[in-house]
Amino acid sequence: MTNPVYVVGDENGSVITLSKNNPEFGWITVRQDLLSIDNGWANRKSLSAIIMGRPDILEAFDLTAGEILSGKIVVVEQLKPFSSEDKDLKIAGSTGIVCKSNGQPIYRKTFYTTNVDAQSVFIQHDNTDEIRMAQKFQNNKVVSETSTVEELQDVFEI
Repeated sequence: MTNPVYVVGDENGSVITLSKNNPEFGWITVRQDLLSIDNGWANRKSLSAIIMGRPDILEAFDLTAGEILSGKIVVVEQLKPFSSEDKDLKIAGSTGIVCKSNGQPIYRKTFYTTNVDAQSVFIQHDNTDEIRMAQKFQNNKVVSETSTVEELQDVFEI
């Protein structure tokens, strides 16, 4: 079963967003809501992607908010930056920690494609200890200036 990809509009129903830095450039946002079962748990997630181009070409598609498109959204992860080294980094949840493989940052981007056979490409991160430490710090583990060494060792399981 393929979940539909639909065009996203703003509060006025406009589907084309113009760049604030360059009015010769714009994009259309598309979204796909997915249901999955991972390790026995049902999950719902929403993927979005942008279709970039010159505004006149984007207008020629004559798309409307909520319109269903054929195709799908795929996730592509790679070790090489898509554009610059500080963009599209794969971040571990709300930790702010960049996911890495063999010490290299992982870059993650979503793309809309009309190829329904296209597959997402994922890279498994291996900096799990760094991410777990950050998660523990966030999960109700506030370290104050008066924390003892023993308390810090408990928080970080040192």
